[in-house]
Amino acid sequence: MAEPFGQVGDYDNSPTRRARYVSNTGQVRSLVPALLVPVLLLGVGGCGSSAPENATKPDDGTVAPANPDASTPVPKDLCDLVSATELSEALGVTVTTEVGPSGDCEFDAEDPRGISGSVGVVPDAGTNGGFDAYVATLMASLKDPAVTEVAGLGDAATVVAGLPAMGGSENAMAAGAVDHGSYLLQVTLAQAQLIPAGTLAAAAEKVLRLADSKSS
Repeated sequence: MAEPFGQVGDYDNSPTRRARYVSNTGQVRSLVPALLVPVLLLGVGGCGSSAPENATKPDDGTVAPANPDASTPVPKDLCDLVSATELSEALGVTVTTEVGPSGDCEFDAEDPRGISGSVGVVPDAGTNGGFDAYVATLMASLKDPAVTEVAGLGDAATVVAGLPAMGGSENAMAAGAVDHGSYLLQVTLAQAQLIPAGTLAAAAEKVLRLADSKSS
């Protein structure tokens, strides 16, 4: 099995470096639905409509389409859907999984310096700013992020990677999301081995495709 996340150079195991790794991992795992900024809808809280309350729309002979979100199930139990073996094959390192406090499927490499991350969902995404707002939040969390549009997943899919915007870490992070209308599927990756952002982005895309194939 390939080892794209091998150690780079001599590893500094000083307390300062370990503290930076803890900060780095915590930051990437914070890129979850809680950071998705709601968008105010036009007309909410306004002065009201000028049309009379009993006004009706003229019948133009068209039939309103069904709500696409109503029939789109939100994936659950992601650690059951995406196994540690499958994640290990996608990442090229052995990882273990566990359900995190927020319900996401969290995974960690055996080497504590190695890659870690999570796979989760953002439910009711359309009422919380949607895909574009979520990706903008991810981008704002990184310094000069590299953005990759991922083809063939959902309505849209994007992966972003770069150094964290805060904290001064030299280790890149990556995150991605797939837009499924009623929910977003999201992936985050962190590491403390000086893995290049481009390599980490490619890994994030692999995990995103794996998770999407298992949960869609």
